[in-house]
Amino acid sequence: DGGDIQNVDAYHKKMTNNFVLEQFTSLKDKNGKDIYENDIVQNEQGQQMLINYKSGCFLVGNYYFGSIGAGKILEVIGDIHKNPELLEVENDK
Repeated sequence: DGGDIQNVDAYHKKMTNNFVLEQFTSLKDKNGKDIYENDIVQNEQGQQMLINYKSGCFLVGNYYFGSIGAGKILEVIGDIHKNPELLEVENDK
């Protein structure tokens, strides 16, 4: 009668509303922490930037990101879901 399939679909919809899938850059920051899309990172000058994924490429701020060693000078300090205020402060400067 399709009841089981409807229950699975409803369960899947409910569960997928509880999290956001984000792309892994395959790079680590200066502390060895994995860097993901939508992470907020800080560079050696203290500038805070967002990691984005667009058109098959990672961007940190407005720069392409992904070369060997690219994460070595960055530190993950949060993400847009848990720490959106970090980017608001940077945008106000």
